[in-house]
Amino acid sequence: MTKQDQVDLLLVEGAADYAEFVIEAFKKSNYFDYHIVWVRNLADARFELEHQEYDIVIFNLVLPNGEGTDLVKEIRRLAPRKRTAIIVIGSSITEESELEVRRELANDYLCKDEVTAKDLLTTVRNWAIFALGVKEARRATSGLDTIGQQMDETIQACERSENLPPFKGQS
Repeated sequence: MTKQDQVDLLLVEGAADYAEFVIEAFKKSNYFDYHIVWVRNLADARFELEHQEYDIVIFNLVLPNGEGTDLVKEIRRLAPRKRTAIIVIGSSITEESELEVRRELANDYLCKDEVTAKDLLTTVRNWAIFALGVKEARRATSGLDTIGQQMDETIQACERSENLPPFKGQS
């Protein structure tokens, strides 16, 4: 993975000062090229998620027009097979709040009041490595179905033209 690897990140944060802190932290990263889209509420986040795929979504647990746990459910509903990493940032971490977001399949939970720029970058970098690995695997295997179908068609054409017995794998 190199600096040229782009990580598409959706930041859902109602507080402008905290969003700017997060964006500035990523500008200083030398590990990946982070493409960050910042929205302030759940409605805008839903719109983004319906129209764009993101590798990572970072959001505040409490947002101006809803609970962040609703967004976790929405992300998993919109892209059940996509491995979007979900990082929740809450004002305080209690065992109950962490269990609640993890039950909804969030990948990580950070305390907004305690997380440093370095902690945030490290957490996101680790999930970015995972997300980019999934992307690469999808790219590498995307043509396999087409290749298999072409092989089946070629075998069938050969059998028809040369009156060969059917291939054992076919009925």
